[in-house]
Amino acid sequence: MKNEKWLDDVSPSMLPPPYDEIARIIGVKNLHKLIEAFGGTTLYISKGKSVFKSVRYQRVLDEFTGYNCQQLALKYDLSEKTIRNIVNEAKS
Repeated sequence: MKNEKWLDDVSPSMLPPPYDEIARIIGVKNLHKLIEAFGGTTLYISKGKSVFKSVRYQRVLDEFTGYNCQQLALKYDLSEKTIRNIVNEAKS
């Protein structure tokens, strides 16, 4: 980011919707970074589950011991059946 010291004095409430809400969540300077990187383009932000699904599934596979299905289900907010399905799909 260039010399944008003046952003220190900008609060989210000074920004128009929906930018005010985004700035409340990630901060004004990070909003500015997003605008610099993606300004003028259409940016679709999916619901988080699909973004992290493959990472979560890989971690389940890495951590699965055969005896920790319940613990993994709790840790990754999945059902035990889903844990078993992940493991079984990886085996086939």
